[in-house]
Amino acid sequence: MPRFPCSWCHLLEDRGYGVFGIGFTELVLILIVALLVLGPEKLVSLSMDGGRLLRELKRATSELRGGVEKVEEDSGKND
Repeated sequence: MPRFPCSWCHLLEDRGYGVFGIGFTELVLILIVALLVLGPEKLVSLSMDGGRLLRELKRATSELRGGVEKVEEDSGKND
């Protein structure tokens, strides 16, 4: 497996940025602004909802991948 998930991600890391094109300082600033704007209760709630969403997306993706692999396996057997 390649070290970087995309062909241009190494360029971002070489410039001191993370995978999403923002550095640690920018990430901390975004979190501080979110905390000030939303408040601690709402920020925790949104974080939990975001985690649930990512978990569901990961589950759906793996189910879809498994289905595609099964269809490919079945079509290979028929040839």
